[in-house]
Amino acid sequence: MRRVRKTTCRKSERPADVAPLLPAGPRGLRGDDGARGPARGWVHVDNAANIVSTSHFAAVQRVATGVYCLEPDGTIDATASLGLATPEYGYSAGSSLLAYVHVPASSCPAGTFQVDTVDLQGMPSSDVAFLFVVI
Repeated sequence: MRRVRKTTCRKSERPADVAPLLPAGPRGLRGDDGARGPARGWVHVDNAANIVSTSHFAAVQRVATGVYCLEPDGTIDATASLGLATPEYGYSAGSSLLAYVHVPASSCPAGTFQVDTVDLQGMPSSDVAFLFVVI
C-alpha cells in the first residue's frame, strides 16, 4: 500500500482553484420536490395595514391602534387553526417593536385572526409591520 503524504502550502504559496480549468460534468437528474412545508397560509402587513404579500388571506383591517383583524380566504378555518406573528422591521417605523397573536380574537369578527402590536413599553403601536403565518 502506498502512503499519501499530506502537505500544506508554504507561506508564500496559495491553494490553487482548479475548478475553472476542468470541464463541467453532465447535469444530474432532478430530485424529488420534497415534503410540503407546515405553513398553510401567511400574510405580510406593513405599518399602514396594507398587505405587502400574502398566500390565502383576503383582507387586513386595523380596528384600533395596534389591533389588526386578518381575514383568511376560504381555505383556512380560523377557529381551528394556530397562527404565529413576528415584527417585520423593513416596513416598520422604528425599532423595539413587538407583534403577537391575540387569542381569542376578542376585537375581531368570528372567523378572523387578531394580531396586536406594541412598543417595548407595552403601549399599542401602529408603527409595526408584521408577518403572520398559519401552521
